[in-house]
Order: sequence, then structure tokens, then C-alpha cells
Amino acid sequence: MAKKKPMNKKLKLGLQISIPLIIGLFLFWLAFKNINLNQFVDAVVNANIWYVILYFIVGAILIICSVARWGIILRSQKHKIKFTYLLKAYLAGYGVSYITPSAKLGGEFVRAALLKRHGLKTHESLSSIIIDKSIELGGAALFFIIGVIILSVNYALPENLKFLIIVVCIIFIGLIGVVIYQIVNDKGLIMGIYNFFKLHKIKKWSNATKKLIETEKLILKFYKKDKAHFFGALFVMAIAWSLMFIEFKLAMLIFGFNANLLQIFLTFSVVGIAYMVPVPSAMGTLEGGQVALFNTINLNPAIGLGVGLITRVRDSITAIIGLIIATYYGVAKKKNLTKSYQFNKNVFEHKSKIKK
Repeated sequence: MAKKKPMNKKLKLGLQISIPLIIGLFLFWLAFKNINLNQFVDAVVNANIWYVILYFIVGAILIICSVARWGIILRSQKHKIKFTYLLKAYLAGYGVSYITPSAKLGGEFVRAALLKRHGLKTHESLSSIIIDKSIELGGAALFFIIGVIILSVNYALPENLKFLIIVVCIIFIGLIGVVIYQIVNDKGLIMGIYNFFKLHKIKKWSNATKKLIETEKLILKFYKKDKAHFFGALFVMAIAWSLMFIEFKLAMLIFGFNANLLQIFLTFSVVGIAYMVPVPSAMGTLEGGQVALFNTINLNPAIGLGVGLITRVRDSITAIIGLIIATYYGVAKKKNLTKSYQFNKNVFEHKSKIKK
């Protein structure tokens, strides 16, 4: 029996990029499908330009907060890097992340590459980025859990949607619990995942084990011993969360809606999760999430769509700037741009071979 020819690598990569993008475009169409276009056009035409300017200013300050948090983490490893260089590295990573399947992940390889050029070792650059991402994603997951609980308690939701929400919440709570348990008990999370999937048996990753062990040591050290830097990073994160309330308050004021704290909280909780869905640029999930939320809480979905779109415009501008920086520094190469796509493929292909 003739062996099946392996799929062309370029074709595989093309499918990995195009399929999520097609799904995203379909979701984007669904977001527009049930919107009253006249209401949406009126909201856009009557948008307040001063609120738009303030919205972008707050967005820029939030980026500064993110870079400052990353700088605190690096200082815990005795690395003092110029803020402007970190800003460039952060934006370059953001730009690459934006075009990969999950817009919150993917650009870490670019950030790590730029830190290595600054003299940091691989495990040092990776650990700082993993710590930074764990704080950011942990916060997003926490807000999502609180948000959906509030949504379930205060608004009438279909029973199947409530069930789905409960399941997702349990998963997030379980993941957060596992991470906290592993850190408190000095047990490595990265190596646990690495060994569980038997990634050390992948020949081209055989040299990565030592680096991962060193990376994990720095992560555990930060959370358990570097208390001053840990609380400093949390303090900056708290400032960023406060600014997010202002940011989304402004986003809704742009379209003439004066939202209360609960409505603002629910709005940016949905945005955080939309960017975790494996669709490039959160295409469709960002707008669809806002439209669904505004429908659920009995508000004009046209405003929800407007909030989703103004968020997309802001993030797209940031991503374009980041991609220009990445290109200038020569890190927007095929090798770095495809690593985030290849990681999951390698893991699951290897896992299926083990099962066989």
C-alpha cells in the first residue's frame, strides 16, 4: 500500500492562517447581520471627535503601563533596559501577535529576539515575557469570570448559554488554581506541560530542556521571592485596569452613550476574552462579542458594534506601528512569524503519534 505524501509545508501554513481568518470574517458578517445600519451610521456620523482623541490618548498611556510592568519584571533579574527600547520591543511583539491566530499571543518570539540582541540570555528573556503574559492573561480571565457571573445573576440568559458560561468559568478557575498551586509548592508548570506532552522526545526540541528549567526557576523566583517587584508589577496592572474603565467609558461616550460602571466592566471583560479566541486580529469575535453583550443587557447593539470597531481601529494602528518596528529591526521574518502557528501543530501531531 502506497504511503500518503505529506502535505506541502506552505499549504499547511496557508490553511493554518486562512481557515481561522475565514471563520473570523464569517463572525464579522454575523456581527453586522442583525444591526440596524441606519442607527449605526447615525452613531458614527454623530461621534464626538474630542472623546475619540481622549480615547486614543488613554490607549497610549495603557501601552506605557504595559511596558513599565515588563520593565519591573526585568529589573527583578537585574536588567536595566532603556524604556524606549522596551517600548519598541513591546510594539514589535504586539504587531506580530495581532496577525497570529490568538491576538494576545504569538509575538513573544519577536520580543525575546529583541531582548537577546540587548545581551539577555534565552531563559532570561523568555521568563520575563512569560511572567508578563501570565499577569496580563490572569487578569483578563479573572475579569471574565466576574463579568459572566454578574451577567448571569443580573440578566435573563438562555439556559444553554448559562450552562456554557458555567463550564467556561470552571475551566478558567481550574487553570488559575493549578497555576497558583504549582507556584506555591515550587512545582514547575512549564516543565509539567513539557513532560506531559512528551515534548522532550521531539528531536529538534531536545536542547530546549535545560533552557526551560532555567526559565522556570526565574519565574518561580519572581513570584515567591521578588515580592517588591511582584507587587510593583501588580500595582502598575491595577493602574492599567483603572484606565481601562476610563477607556471604555470614552469608547461609549464617542457614540453618545453614558455607560455605568457595570456596563463598562462587562464591555472590557468581553474584549479581553475575544482576543484569546484563536482567530487572527480577533476578527469577528471582537465585534460579535460586543453586539451579543449589548443585545443581552438590552442596549443598542449598534453602539456595541461601534465600540468593537473603534477598539479594532486603535489596535490595528498599534499593530501597524509594531510591524514597522519589527521589520526595521529585522525580526519580522518568516521564522518568527510562523513559530506561533507551528507550536500547536508540533505538539498535537507528536501527541497523536504517542497514542498510536
